[in-house]
Amino acid sequence: MSRNPGHQTYGSKSFLGVDRPVLEAFMGIPAISFMYKGNEVYVYEEAGINTFEISNGVVVKSNAVPDRRKAFRVSPSTQVKAKLRTQEDEITGYLKDISIAGALVTISAANKSRLDCGATVFLKCSLPVPEDKSPHDFVVKSTVYRVAARSDTERVVLIFPPWDHSPHHQFLSRYILFRQVEMFLKSTGI
Repeated sequence: MSRNPGHQTYGSKSFLGVDRPVLEAFMGIPAISFMYKGNEVYVYEEAGINTFEISNGVVVKSNAVPDRRKAFRVSPSTQVKAKLRTQEDEITGYLKDISIAGALVTISAANKSRLDCGATVFLKCSLPVPEDKSPHDFVVKSTVYRVAARSDTERVVLIFPPWDHSPHHQFLSRYILFRQVEMFLKSTGI
């Protein structure tokens, strides 16, 4: 959609600079909205462009925070090392975000091991929980959903198996709840 109301297009860049009321008039009410790095993010499930990042009431990015997991994601409060174990190798990287449905891990592009989409890996990391004195080791079998190469890193999107009430899933849901509370308190200054 362009700023000219008589001329509407669907390219993602054409929404940049559009006010929130104009976006909502064109796209409707979002399925989900949340705060991300101080900006609002609107997620539309049935649209060609599925996310919009809004700062001070104006669209600043579109398709900026794609969420294919359809689950609320949280970033760790500190840098968390993550290990991806395959049948042949163990790759070390950093956990960037995690949800009940999956995780995003970055690894060095210089890494010699190759991860293919659909491969089964075990994600291992230590997640801090405020009520515990030491981080809790978390291990979950996951599937490589996507690997995106950047100049110096590769971003690996992992999908977890469906919820099964295992101790690992229960711990993960508790961790995500604690991080949501921490993020809320930090954003409100409480």
